[in-house]
Amino acid sequence: MPILCMAVDCGNRATFQWQRRPTDAELVPIIAMAEAWRAEMIATNPENPPRLPPLPDATNITVPVYACAEHEIDMDLACHTHQATCTAPNPANLPGCDCDPEPLPPPDPQD
Repeated sequence: MPILCMAVDCGNRATFQWQRRPTDAELVPIIAMAEAWRAEMIATNPENPPRLPPLPDATNITVPVYACAEHEIDMDLACHTHQATCTAPNPANLPGCDCDPEPLPPPDPQD
């Protein structure tokens, strides 16, 4: 099954992808899946439970955003993580978006 553009009323096959923070509604099932996985991991060895990562939250995970070639954002913007409220790929803002994306991490000095 192809991945489709997320622009309203588009339906074209996605050719472009970037990241944004999850909305509160998207975060609920993500946390539920993580909690179920954690419970399963602990149940496999209750006497010596594994060291588990922290639960996901809106600051440490992202969700994908997909667009077709007609609804893609600028490549420089696609490198950033966007806010949960970002409406891209809204045609009214393209090739930009309506949020203030997070800054890129500083370059690795070893690169």
